Amino acid sequence: MKTLHLFRSFFRGIRISSVLLSLMMTATILIGVLTYARIRYVTTDYTTVKETTLENAYYIQSFPDPKDLVNGNFQLGGVTIEELQAIEQDPSVQKIYTIRTANPLSYKDYGISIVLYEPELLYAFPELKEMGIDFSKNPNGCVLGSQLFQGIRTGDAIELEFYQPKYSTASFTVAGHIQAPYKHLTFSSSSTNSTADYLVSAQNIIIMQATDEVISRLSSLAEINYQQNYIIAFQEGASQEQIDTVLKKVMDKGIAVSLDDITENTQAHVSKRLKQWLPRPLFLLLSATVAYLSTVLLMVRKKEKELAVWYLCGCSKPRCSGIVFVSASILAVVPILINTAFVFLAPTLDWLGILDLSGFSVTKDALLPILGYYLITVVVCLIVTRASMAKHSPLTYLRGV
Repeated sequence: MKTLHLFRSFFRGIRISSVLLSLMMTATILIGVLTYARIRYVTTDYTTVKETTLENAYYIQSFPDPKDLVNGNFQLGGVTIEELQAIEQDPSVQKIYTIRTANPLSYKDYGISIVLYEPELLYAFPELKEMGIDFSKNPNGCVLGSQLFQGIRTGDAIELEFYQPKYSTASFTVAGHIQAPYKHLTFSSSSTNSTADYLVSAQNIIIMQATDEVISRLSSLAEINYQQNYIIAFQEGASQEQIDTVLKKVMDKGIAVSLDDITENTQAHVSKRLKQWLPRPLFLLLSATVAYLSTVLLMVRKKEKELAVWYLCGCSKPRCSGIVFVSASILAVVPILINTAFVFLAPTLDWLGILDLSGFSVTKDALLPILGYYLITVVVCLIVTRASMAKHSPLTYLRGV
């Protein structure tokens, strides 16, 4: 009880300044968390494309005729699947990677899409597995990517409603969950200056493997279409002349960009974003840390005579230092706890529409920099506190030195 009373008495006379300091640190750390979440959001796209196992591949981007879009018949950039299969037989071509979708369908009255990945696509982009897209234990199952599916565990069955050619329902076994913010590979966006975010999207989705069993089952439940873009991977020893010859066959309505160029474009894009986003949070974080340490020193100085009384009443110097250190650490604990709670609650608040976290990846990974900052702050606080109190004896404190 005596120690608890000492802790409480330490904040007597400095409560308002302590509260203000905690609020400032809370806001500063929150800005840091959101900045980290923005960086994670854009670097996930970059990492997904950069870590591909494909070394000589081109992203074929199509720019459809508006009439084709109105008619709903624009698939694979206007190239038929038979033409692509013929191109894939070229000795210089290793593999053509396509993505299909199954629509329309819903889950509990919420519209959602099924995206179909070829099994080889998961090997070509291993980062997809890190996102949670893994069918190793259930090749014909589904991976869920939405807050809609909270509470559904891996191995459970999920019932979906389909509407073409007629209304029907079907159940699928859950193979896993995509990590928020539900990033996944997509071949539906085009640009003359492509970056990785044109291949990686974040939206509510269900992903399945395009196995024979899955395709056969979905064909009777929904309309299956190819996304308009695709990737052509060439053999390692293919010459530039062979590559150009193949690309000419598919570029009537679009352009081809190598994955290496997309990686370089994304790297430049990310670097630009980092230069824009980092300076202000780092300045605020440094300012808050300096303010915190300065306040700790002022607190020690203001409590000099009380510390002297503690000494004279039998409280040892290490114990006094410990009380000061723990009391000062409490000021940093409150902002840490508030921001930790924010990290856990943010995805739910976003889903409920209370927060708009578009462009942010607020995941549990953000807890690591929060914890790291707290540990660094506490260690520096310990050093500063011990160094400050080591200069004085009980007698000098009583004299007000």
